[in-house]
Amino acid sequence: TATAPGYLVSWDVQEDGSLSAQHSQVAVAQGGMVPFSFTPIPKQNAFFVTDPGIGYDVVDLSGKGRDAAVTVNGQMATCWSTYSPKTGNYYAIDVGGNVIREVHLDGNLKGSVVAVRPTIAVHE
Repeated sequence: TATAPGYLVSWDVQEDGSLSAQHSQVAVAQGGMVPFSFTPIPKQNAFFVTDPGIGYDVVDLSGKGRDAAVTVNGQMATCWSTYSPKTGNYYAIDVGGNVIREVHLDGNLKGSVVAVRPTIAVHE
């Protein structure tokens, strides 16, 4: 239905580079809505995923049960993300709110927003 939460789909890659005929479906954690941008979490079988419906999700494929759907107060449309090896943090761009949120994930993949920075709009 249109109100059902989003999910991830993956295929195995065959030796010839083609995708398998069958796919696997992975649900986001309860509360997750619209998984959008995927940033791999180094040394983990997991992803930091922006979610314009709530803020961000953590998708843990390791079987350790560290999935999370995190509501970020004030977020409007968090769509893109990246990771900085220098800071060890993730940066989630809220295109609706014109801010970049810096998110830290601890060793158990629990996240917290550690900084919010405004973006700069350029008008010609």
